[in-house]
Amino acid sequence: MQSVLPSSTTLLSDRACLVTFIMKYILPALFTGLALATAAVADRLPWIDEYQSGPCAVSRGNDESACGTAFYCQRQGNSHRIGGLRYESEKACLAAHEPRPWVEHYTPTCAFLHGTSEKHCGTEFFCRLHSSATPPSKLYESEEECLSFHQLRPERL
Repeated sequence: MQSVLPSSTTLLSDRACLVTFIMKYILPALFTGLALATAAVADRLPWIDEYQSGPCAVSRGNDESACGTAFYCQRQGNSHRIGGLRYESEKACLAAHEPRPWVEHYTPTCAFLHGTSEKHCGTEFFCRLHSSATPPSKLYESEEECLSFHQLRPERL
């Protein structure tokens, strides 16, 4: 009667094959994936703060260097896209760029704009409103998500 169980030499041979397979194929694939993920974070596009109304108008919002990253990315979420815009949504565009700079100041104009302008309200106040019952935009799901798209406050670096 033959044994159904494999012999100990077969098991050792199978283990050796498995170890060889892992070393030869699995580990390199894992390290390649990690390298690509790290490169993706490091390869984010620079944030452009500049907004030049004339050149931006001429480009109809399609020239990030003239319109600045914030306006350019807003156009990505527009249902009336013009030209070859590259991103599926405003959030995808923002995620492809370095974090947005922190805006410290709060101006009296903020009250008239109901918190919708980060430029006039500052990042902290603007992001806090994203956890309120009436957020200033639908771009961020919460205060935490809004803050994650921004650079850290300068004194916290």
